[in-house]
Amino acid sequence: MTKLALQELVPTVITETNGLYRLQKDVILVLQDGVARVLGLNRGRFYGLDAIGTKMLMLVLEQGPEMAARCLASDYGVPEGQVLADVNKLLQDLERQQLLVCQLPQSYHPVPPSGFTTSLLLTLAWISIRTLGWTRTIKLWRRWQPSIAPNTPPENWEKALAAVDAVVRSAAAKHMLLPMACKERALVGWQILRTTFGLPAELVIGISLYPFEGHAWVECGSEIVTDDQLHCQMFTPVARYS
Repeated sequence: MTKLALQELVPTVITETNGLYRLQKDVILVLQDGVARVLGLNRGRFYGLDAIGTKMLMLVLEQGPEMAARCLASDYGVPEGQVLADVNKLLQDLERQQLLVCQLPQSYHPVPPSGFTTSLLLTLAWISIRTLGWTRTIKLWRRWQPSIAPNTPPENWEKALAAVDAVVRSAAAKHMLLPMACKERALVGWQILRTTFGLPAELVIGISLYPFEGHAWVECGSEIVTDDQLHCQMFTPVARYS
């Protein structure tokens, strides 16, 4: 796709985009002085954005909502979940005014993997951690996360988190060959949430000093996945992987 660039002096007019989201037919995007104006020619609808909103929209058109949220969260030091919620609100506003359209089928509803598939992922996590080590495992599994992932609407987050939590815990408890600990559960839950549902999940490593021990779990917004919230509160987070 042609790189979308902001022009400070001469207006840039964009009529076509090729990412997960695209402009509706007969809609143009005008960029000037670091801000965007979206104009629907058929219905005469106009939508103006400030500088941050413009950057948000341009990143979405180039890389999709999840990567846009990740970039903005890094740039501004804001939690990724909060940024993604703002991104989704902007996209919903533009879709409501028929200026933007998502190219995923409207009937798309991601579901967690089966118990068997989750068990295989847990086995792979166990092997990966013990052969590659933790840091290399994280790098490798991150490569499997697509740059443009399915984007679960905010109203479906709670259901998605509960489903992933249930399938990961169940598969870990029933695993007959290898002992599945918090690290394997967290790694697999983190991977499913980010790849299948496109949620801004974070894999968290925490420690407790008395007694000294470590623990791993997944956070998405204010929710904890793959473990109990009360148990995780006993540990102080020392590392986060998004």
